[in-house]
Amino acid sequence: MIGINTQIYSPSGQSTGVGQSAGVGFAIPVNTAKNLLPRLQAAGGQEVRAPTLGVAAGLLVRGQQQTLAVGLSVLSSAGKQELGLPERGLVIGEVTPGTPAARAGLQGGTRTEAFRGGAIRLGGDVITAVNGKPVDALEDLQAGLIDRKEGDTVTLTVVRAGESREVKVTLDETSFR
Repeated sequence: MIGINTQIYSPSGQSTGVGQSAGVGFAIPVNTAKNLLPRLQAAGGQEVRAPTLGVAAGLLVRGQQQTLAVGLSVLSSAGKQELGLPERGLVIGEVTPGTPAARAGLQGGTRTEAFRGGAIRLGGDVITAVNGKPVDALEDLQAGLIDRKEGDTVTLTVVRAGESREVKVTLDETSFR
């Protein structure tokens, strides 16, 4: 087994009201499911939360109905170069006090620059990898954390003021609220 299906998006089912097995499927890797199984069993049918670091994305674009957090890959290379940003990564807009990210010394943006269709918080850290795996969106960061538990340490590759460094972040009880 490679993964476990979790959802299917079926556009034809939305229009007709009849579900079909056609569309885009979403799955989680089987090893992630194995690591989550004890938490799922202990929850007894209640909600199980994936861990968080305590950061909010700092690059936001306006979608049709909502504001979306996106990674640096949506910006042009020239724009990233002009702003002194790496090619890919998740801009940290804000760090919540008292969270693992705050204790590890991660920094959110200090100023906001608006552009047509969105805004970016500059002057803070950009997460480019979690445990060596590239990060370019909030989903990438969450994927790197999903099978972790309280007490685990993750290594983030972070760019601050053009310099890349590694930061170790230990997950605690605040990571699972």
